[in-house]
Amino acid sequence: MGQDGELDIVLVGRQLVDNENLGIGYLLAAARQAELRAEMLILNGWADLNRVASEINRRNPPLVGLAFPDGGSAPLPLSLGELLRATGYGGHITAGGPFATLARGWLLDRYGWLDSVVRYAGEVPLVGLARCLRDGTTSLTTVPGLTTRQGDGTAAAVLDPSPLELFPEHGELPEVLGQPMVHAVATRGCRGRCAYCGPATLQQQEREEGRRAGHDRMTLTGAGVGGQRRRSVQSICDEMAQLWHESGVRYFYFVDEHLLPRRQDAALAMLGAWQQELKRRGVGALGIGCMLRSDLVTPPILESFAELGLVRTFLGVELATADEHRQFGRGGRLDRGLNALDTLQQLGVAASCNLMLVHPYSTTRSVIAGLETLSAMGAHGVEATQMQIYHGTKLHEQIAREGRVTGNPLQYGYRFLDPVVERFAAAFTRLRFDAFGDYSLTCRHHDAALAVTLAKRLHPDLPLTDLAARLKAASAASNQLRIACYTEALTLAEQERNGDAITQLIDRAHQATAPIAADLTAITSDVLHRIAQPARPFAPMRSAAVGLLGFCLAGASLAACQGPSPVGPPPPASVDLATAPSTPAPGPAPSPADTNPPAALPASTSQPSSSVGCSEARQDELKQKVATIVAGIDTCATRTVLFGWGFKDGPISIRSREGSEQRNAANDERIKKALQQQLTQEERQCLIEQSVFVPREGTQTAQRDKLLHTFEKSCIRRAGSHGPAVLVEVDRHGKAVNIRAADRNKRLSPPVHACIVRALKGLTFPCLTGEEVTRWDPHPVIME
Repeated sequence: MGQDGELDIVLVGRQLVDNENLGIGYLLAAARQAELRAEMLILNGWADLNRVASEINRRNPPLVGLAFPDGGSAPLPLSLGELLRATGYGGHITAGGPFATLARGWLLDRYGWLDSVVRYAGEVPLVGLARCLRDGTTSLTTVPGLTTRQGDGTAAAVLDPSPLELFPEHGELPEVLGQPMVHAVATRGCRGRCAYCGPATLQQQEREEGRRAGHDRMTLTGAGVGGQRRRSVQSICDEMAQLWHESGVRYFYFVDEHLLPRRQDAALAMLGAWQQELKRRGVGALGIGCMLRSDLVTPPILESFAELGLVRTFLGVELATADEHRQFGRGGRLDRGLNALDTLQQLGVAASCNLMLVHPYSTTRSVIAGLETLSAMGAHGVEATQMQIYHGTKLHEQIAREGRVTGNPLQYGYRFLDPVVERFAAAFTRLRFDAFGDYSLTCRHHDAALAVTLAKRLHPDLPLTDLAARLKAASAASNQLRIACYTEALTLAEQERNGDAITQLIDRAHQATAPIAADLTAITSDVLHRIAQPARPFAPMRSAAVGLLGFCLAGASLAACQGPSPVGPPPPASVDLATAPSTPAPGPAPSPADTNPPAALPASTSQPSSSVGCSEARQDELKQKVATIVAGIDTCATRTVLFGWGFKDGPISIRSREGSEQRNAANDERIKKALQQQLTQEERQCLIEQSVFVPREGTQTAQRDKLLHTFEKSCIRRAGSHGPAVLVEVDRHGKAVNIRAADRNKRLSPPVHACIVRALKGLTFPCLTGEEVTRWDPHPVIME
C-alpha cells in the first residue's frame, strides 16, 4: 500500500458481511508484485456511493477499476462511475469481471464515462494498463486483454500462468464459530458447456481469443484454456499453511466450480497428496467448503474428501429430468446426484443443491416432475429456483431469436410458452421472496448446518448428535412446506386464480415459515453456546441474498433507465445461488389437481394483524413478560411462543424443541393457560403475528449431552473393538440409575459398567427425570 494520496490504482467492489472479494484480492496481489500501489474500497449499497466517490476524488489515482461480477450487482458500480465524472474525477475508469467481459460492447456503447473493459482474468491487463497510465502512454491498444471503443486490441495473455501462482491479499477476515475463515481457489475455469451458464460462455470466448493470438488447439487444451487450469497441491497447501499458522484460519471456502480432477483415480490421488502436504506443514484441524459437480463425485472421493476436512458443499444437481439435462447441455444423471447426497449425509457433511423448477421451456408436466423430484430427495437439502438468462450465453441467444427476452443485460427476463407456467412462475417468485424471504429457509438451514459440522470437526469431543437431528427435522418441515405451497400454486395457476388466492397462500406460507426459521436460529445459538463462544452467527447466505433494487433510484445513471434496450416487466430477482439444505418429505408430491390446502400449511385466516399501532418498545416489553411466564413454569425446554399465526392449535401456539413429548405437551398446556390468564386482551392483541423465543440454559438437550459426555470422556474412546450402546435410566430425582446395554440381549463389560457408575455418581439431571438416555455409537469403543 502506498502512503495517503499516493496510489496507482483504486479497485472498487462488493464485500458483504461474512464474505470476501477474492477477485479483487488477486488483483491487489498482482499490483503488489508489480510494485504498484493499490487499495480496495468497498461498495455494498447505495449509502456507500458518496463516501467512495469522495475518497477517490481525494486520493485522485490515475486508474479506478470497478468490479462487475454479474448484472444484478452492476447498478452500484455504474452509478459510481456516473457520480465520479459528475464530481470531477478525470482519471481512467475501467471495468472488469465476468459480466463486464460478456457485456463489454453494451457497456462501452451506453456509458460514456467508461474508458475500457478488462477481459477475462484481470491480473495481467490491469497491471499493463496501470503501467501505461503511469508512464504517460497514449495508446492502450498494446495492453493485452483490454477493450476500448477502438475494439478488443491485443489478444489476452491466455497462456500466462502467473495469476495462478499468486496468493491473494486478504483484508479483515470473516469469522465462523469465532475462528477466522477465508475464500480460496484451487482452479480456474470449467469444462462444462451448459447453455444457461455465463462461465461456460467465458471459457468458450477465451479459447477463441487464444486462437486469435495464434495458438493452436493442442497448446490451448494443454494449458487448460477453455477448460480448467489447476494450481499445484503444493501451492494450495503453502497458502493454507500460511493462513492456518499466521492468521489462525480454520475454515477455507473454495469458490471453484469443481476443484477436483474429473477421473476418480486422479481425484483420489490429489486428495491423498493434499492431506499429506498439509500434515507435513504442521496444519491441524480445519474445515473445507466448496462446490462439487454431482456427476463427477463417487463415494470413495467423498469419503476421502471428508477425511481431509470437507464440512460443507454445494452440489450441482440443477435439473430434474434427463430431457432437461439434454436440452440445456448439462451432464450427469439425477440418480448420481441423489447417491452423492446420501453419501454426504452419512459422512456428516452439510450439503445442499438447487433444482431449477422453472425455466424458459417449462411445461405443467415438467413442473410436476420437478415437484416429484423435490419429494424424492428425502432428507436432503434442496432449493427450488428459476433459471436465469445471462448476457451472451447460448440460452440468451436462443431465447432472443424466439423473441421472448425482456429486460436488458443488467437483468433479463423471459416470456413463457405455456400460459399455466407463466401464471405459476409469477406465484413461484412471490412465494420465494414474499413468503420465504431473500434469506430463505434453505439458506438458514445451510448456514446452521455449517455451524454444526464445523464445530464437530474443530471440537470432536463435543456432543452434537441432537443438533443434527433437529437440523434434519427443520429441513423436512421446510421442504414439506415448500412442496405444499408450490403444488397449491400450480393448482391455482391451472384454475387461473392468481390474485387473492395467491396472496392468501403467501400469507399462510409466511406464517408457517416463522417457527422453522426460529428453530434454525436456535440451533446456531446452541452450537455457539456449547463451544463457549460468544461470537455472532456466521451467515454468508444472508448477505448473499440481496434482491436487485431499481437502478433509477440512485438518480445517477439515466442511461440505465433509457436507451435502446426494451425493458419488459421486471423478472424475478437473480438470487439463484446454490443454497442451503432443506429436506422434502418422502413420498410422491401431492397431486396438483388436489384443491384442498395441504396439511403442512396453516389454514387461511381473514383476521388482520392487530399489532399495528402497538409500538416495538411495547412489544419488546410484552415479550419479556411472556418469557418470564414461560420460564416460571418450565426451565428445561427451549420454546417458541407464537401469537395469532392461524395454527390449528389456537391463537397461542407453542413449539418445544427437545425432550419428552409427553412432558412438553403437559407443560405447553400449562403455559398456554398461564398466558391467557396473565396477559390482558390488549396485550395479546399487541403480540398478534409475533413470536417469542425462550431459550433455556441447562435444558433437556444440554443435560443429556452432559450426562453422555461425562462418561464418554472418562470411560470410552472411539477405537478398538466394538461395544454395545449404553442406556442410562434417570429416576424421578434426576439421578442416573440402572445403567445397562441398550440391547437387552447384550451386556456391558464389568469395567465399562463400573466406570460409568463412578463417573455419574453424585450428579443430578433434573430435566431428564423419568427418561432413558441412550448413547448410540456406530463407532468401535473400548475401555481407556
